[in-house]
Amino acid sequence: MKKNTKRILTSSLIAAFALTTAFSVSTLLKPQAADFSDFTMNTGAGVRMDAPTGIRFTANVGESTKASLANATDVTFGMLIAPTLGEDGELTLEDVTDATVNAANLVTQVWTDDNQTAYNGAIVGKVDGADFPTDKYGTSLNARGYVTYTLDNVTTTEYTTNTATRSLAQAAANSLANGVADPNDFLKGILTTVGATVETEATLDMVVGGKETLAVTTSPADCGVIWASDNEQVVTVENGVVTAVAKGTTTVTATLGNAVATTTVTVGDYVQKDGSEIVYTTTDGAVGNYGLYSDAVGRRTGVYSYTSTSAAEWTHKLNVKVGGHLNSDLGPARAAALRDFKNRGYNYVAFDIYFTSGSYASISSLINATSYETAASAPSEKLQVGSAITEKNSNISVYNLNVPISGETKIEADVWYTVIVDYSQIDVDVFADKAGVYSRIEIGGIYGTIYLDNVRYYGEKNPTSDLPEYVAYDGSELVWGAHTSENFTYEQMPAGETVGDRTGVYKWNVTGSNGWNDKLMVYESGHSLLTNGNLQTTFPFASATAAYNNLNGKYNYVTIDVYFETGAVLRTCAPETSSTADQRDTFKVGSVPTELKNDCIQLYDGSTAVGATDTIVANKWYTIVVDYASGKLVSWAAIFFSGQGVMYFDNVRYYNVNPFAA
Repeated sequence: MKKNTKRILTSSLIAAFALTTAFSVSTLLKPQAADFSDFTMNTGAGVRMDAPTGIRFTANVGESTKASLANATDVTFGMLIAPTLGEDGELTLEDVTDATVNAANLVTQVWTDDNQTAYNGAIVGKVDGADFPTDKYGTSLNARGYVTYTLDNVTTTEYTTNTATRSLAQAAANSLANGVADPNDFLKGILTTVGATVETEATLDMVVGGKETLAVTTSPADCGVIWASDNEQVVTVENGVVTAVAKGTTTVTATLGNAVATTTVTVGDYVQKDGSEIVYTTTDGAVGNYGLYSDAVGRRTGVYSYTSTSAAEWTHKLNVKVGGHLNSDLGPARAAALRDFKNRGYNYVAFDIYFTSGSYASISSLINATSYETAASAPSEKLQVGSAITEKNSNISVYNLNVPISGETKIEADVWYTVIVDYSQIDVDVFADKAGVYSRIEIGGIYGTIYLDNVRYYGEKNPTSDLPEYVAYDGSELVWGAHTSENFTYEQMPAGETVGDRTGVYKWNVTGSNGWNDKLMVYESGHSLLTNGNLQTTFPFASATAAYNNLNGKYNYVTIDVYFETGAVLRTCAPETSSTADQRDTFKVGSVPTELKNDCIQLYDGSTAVGATDTIVANKWYTIVVDYASGKLVSWAAIFFSGQGVMYFDNVRYYNVNPFAA
């Protein structure tokens, strides 16, 4: 606070209107040591809508200030308002001159309330009685209250501890945002005159119970906006803070005068994030995103890759953010980041991880128990191809589709796994002074090449119930083959047909013999006909055994939908160990199934198994389920179809668990 101390009272307060008030001892407190710390300016400003119109600033006079003036005489309160500050960055009587005010073509008027506890200064038009000039609506003005008094023959000036800065447009916007009535659209007209605009986020994803603050940009800057939700049954909004009430989608609007910005808010069980949630760090503090892998890995594109060719250490590691946080500071900073994560409604972090042959990594969440005083004492889960997981950290679980990986189940190469880290039971305050908690998930001890994808944050719902039951592949799994002297040639099945209320299905028209020279094949999970990415042309397939072993433990059931036209016949073969000949089931329109010789093949009508006495009908979708879980199917990795007539195929899917099991 800057003081001016003089032996005589200032004779002229040129640019500031001053109000002299006689304070009596009866109305003021007993004198104390001078304390003007509660002589402050309101940071905002109001709009004077009555003639003459203008902007109004307010200075507050607290009890300490009043006590400091108890024995003073010639007490004069005033308000300095000017478009510029002094050279020292403050606003004092010496800084406000006729020139500074005339330049803005404005004058100051000052009022006091009846209790002498607040002083209001309003800038209006230069000529008394004129309204605030429209060309100054966007001009920022600085306001600072002051009091001049005499004590022991010394005249002193004290100023408010702060300076308020606002334009009339900002004051109008904030008045509307605070619910001030605007019956004649005077406030809105101010904003229209300055061409006010507003922008906010186009979309926002949330979980039930969470809170998110929308970023908003206004012109003029720092304007308050009017927030509203189209459906408060889905989300509510107050001052830009959106609270998710229930699952659904709605629109939140931000209004500034006649300008409107909208945000589409979707509330679900989880929030999907991109690879920006995955960063690479070192022990020397370096942080950065690592490379986007644009080719297909495990039937996915745009995943993130990391390769380590040296001995596995924790000096270089990957980190998955927790609610967007990557806080490595000890104690309270980490706890604050986790508290924000929880306040936004999140309780679980999930991400997908893919291992190549020979690779491994360890995952640590550092949240398992209050006894973890240091990061080194927190257990991690090691995932290594060919080994079972260590199961040391109860907050970390691993899934293959919706099947948990535990016990003796080994991690395999070329499989997408889902890692879930459970924060639902964490007491953030317990960890406020602990070193063994991070607002991130560490993946260290990496050797070989791994891939990561799909970081997502879940709310109250346990994410295991949202994991997929199956992997769906398109028609790239279907190939047509010609069989001559144990050699095969292959063509991709053409797509694009529309039949039975489905589009993009695959048509197979067998016009000749229904033998096995012309056949249709499903090569499960892209493996059965592939070696080093190439289709095999020699029978038996060199890759068949490896392909089946790759399938086993990942996808135990393969399903495909089939649609028969009148007269169609379909023979399905998935070779068993028990026989090389009796391996087929035959389905013929208008007849019951015949040649039911394969225990691993079952036809379903919806969710009902088609039995030996059930007639196959035309123009209807059925589902064929091939069972690899029993261990009988080891000769080949492919499913073969031969037939006669016209049939359509759709939706190749791979399950861990029989989808039709009771």
